[in-house]
Amino acid sequence: MKFDIDSAESVAQTLKAIAHPIRLLILDTLEESEKCVGQVADDVGVLQSVASGHLGIMKDRGVVTARRCGTKVYYAIANVNVIRVMHCIFDNCQK
Repeated sequence: MKFDIDSAESVAQTLKAIAHPIRLLILDTLEESEKCVGQVADDVGVLQSVASGHLGIMKDRGVVTARRCGTKVYYAIANVNVIRVMHCIFDNCQK
């Protein structure tokens, strides 16, 4: 793999988008299935506004997708490769 400055910046921004304990927990719960913000907040144990803010950061970086259904917004994993990276790092930390 050979990085140029633009691709290195893109990778760094994606890693920053998931580099927070709450965001990692959110990704873990979204790995199960698509969920609305309230479900994500309940699963992770944070306020809905906190979950929404973290989801927004990850949506802006293309880590998750959002779709509106009536008054609810549902989030899902957009890029399974990000989950694979998360698992690799987790496995490494368990050693």
